[in-house]
Amino acid sequence: MRQPLAERFFDKIQIGGDDDCWLWIGAKFLGGYGSIWYQGQNRRATRILYILLGNEVPAKFDVLHSCDNPPCMNPRHHFRGTRADNCRDMGKKGRACKGSQQWNARLTEKDIPYIRELRRNGKLYKEIAAKFDVHPVTIGDIFRRSTWKHL
Repeated sequence: MRQPLAERFFDKIQIGGDDDCWLWIGAKFLGGYGSIWYQGQNRRATRILYILLGNEVPAKFDVLHSCDNPPCMNPRHHFRGTRADNCRDMGKKGRACKGSQQWNARLTEKDIPYIRELRRNGKLYKEIAAKFDVHPVTIGDIFRRSTWKHL
């Protein structure tokens, strides 16, 4: 018989002092965030912790880390917020992903100067986009430096 969720869950936390990060020692998602099987799928452990502690986490909200330590399970280090809140928090702390570090990036840092050069040499957005298998708007954003600004 399977252990109840709370037992399975708290067995996977290495609890430390009140202000310390409490480390998740169970399975992890890519990026180091805790993962636990709940209601037929793998879920973020921080979200399940919030639920087990009697808090609500509506679908449009996430559980964010003030300590920026993905495996941390100390409830004092968590707060509820939207994806936009998370992006603002990351940006303030200088942790925002740039370029090919983003999870959905199709281009690399090496592609960007080449794309800009092609455009300066008269190639159309749609021609460049076809070459890199992206949308022409993506090429326009790169050329105008509204994306990939760091290069």
